[in-house]
Amino acid sequence: VLAQGNRIRFVLNGVLVSDWREPRPERIKEAPIGLQLHSNKVPQEVQFKNITLEAFPEDKLATLKADTPE
Repeated sequence: VLAQGNRIRFVLNGVLVSDWREPRPERIKEAPIGLQLHSNKVPQEVQFKNITLEAFPEDKLATLKADTPE
């Protein structure tokens, strides 16, 4: 995910899947970041690791290599 100003881009496996601009930039406010899991009828556990947040990132989309299981 690359969010810059009113533009948000999502890349999955090296493919740009969404490039969206908020048409009303005045609605953009500073706020906490949330990671969301949509509901499911089966109990789940979700873990996030190696999350990096960077302020003012370079305007570059990248796909990171997943860790290989040991």
